[in-house]
Amino acid sequence: SRNSGCGGASADPSVHPQLQHQQHHHRETGIAASSNTPPPPQHIARMRMLITLLLLGFVSQSLCASTDTETRRARTLTSTRSLSSSGPEIGNKMEQQLAAILAAISSSNEKTERALAELKSEMSLVKASVSSTQEQIKLIRQDSNLMLGSMFQPSCDEIAQNLNNPAETLVGVYTIKPPNGGTAQVRCELNRSVGWTIILSRTDGLQPFDKTYAEYQKGFGNPSGEHWIGLDVLHRLTSTKTHQLRVLLEDFDGKKAWVQYNKFQVGGPEDKYRLNVGDYEADSAIGDGLETHNGMPFSTYDQDSDKKSEANCAQMFGGRGGWWYNSCYNVLPTGAYRKTGKDWGGVAWWPWRDVKHSLKAITLMIRPRDY
Repeated sequence: SRNSGCGGASADPSVHPQLQHQQHHHRETGIAASSNTPPPPQHIARMRMLITLLLLGFVSQSLCASTDTETRRARTLTSTRSLSSSGPEIGNKMEQQLAAILAAISSSNEKTERALAELKSEMSLVKASVSSTQEQIKLIRQDSNLMLGSMFQPSCDEIAQNLNNPAETLVGVYTIKPPNGGTAQVRCELNRSVGWTIILSRTDGLQPFDKTYAEYQKGFGNPSGEHWIGLDVLHRLTSTKTHQLRVLLEDFDGKKAWVQYNKFQVGGPEDKYRLNVGDYEADSAIGDGLETHNGMPFSTYDQDSDKKSEANCAQMFGGRGGWWYNSCYNVLPTGAYRKTGKDWGGVAWWPWRDVKHSLKAITLMIRPRDY
């Protein structure tokens, strides 16, 4: 029967052909379901058969459900066994992949370390090469100074006269060869075939000027910044020619001035570098401050040659800076550098400013006089 298989039609008596026939027969005969008349034997047999069919359908559906459950259980068990059997294989593959990754990282680290070692080695070679090159340059400069020493100009003025473009203004450090041998590094200001040699520069106070007599003889500082050219070079520059002296001044209020002397010479060490200055330029409106210092020997805190018998001017008033002191000074370019204009013992130039009024900047420069 179609109603007895798994997945077939439901065993509902309302749709069974024999049950439909029984219901039709009842309608035709007019027998009510509630009638007290006992059914005929054939009806009882049919009822038994229907009940049997219903029981068979129920049992069949139960068997189908049980079969489906067992099938699902079997599939789950199979999948579990499959995973259990493939677990070691997956673990082995993961271990192999992890080992490969670690090996790649280790190889990369080794390559990096080798590259760093090679780089350090190359850097050492470069440093050694640079050091060797610097030594070679030093030797070349020494040799070139020996070979070309005779070609150095005796002053900044001579350099200016040999410029390719005389109208060009240049300020820089040059090597000159003053009279009586030797070379010197000086700062030159070159303009229109005129060259000035800077002999003193004060601008920021970074270079101390409280130096000994020997240091003032030799010179100190950097020619490109604050410096003193040195008494020896100054004597050699001015010993064969009379020079002009120009002084540029600036105070802390930003006001500027200049003064010029058309005669400037410095004696030799045997005369303690005595100052010979004069011929004050009338166009200079700030006053002849050097008149008091003219004819004085150079004096420092460790070699006192000033006229103040009871004291050392450099030690007492000049901030230990060397100068051509009288007793004591009207002009002091080598004084202690002050941060304001109201301190005693600073850079001074009287009568433009009182000696107690410190200046912000001062420059002394010389060049040969042509007349």
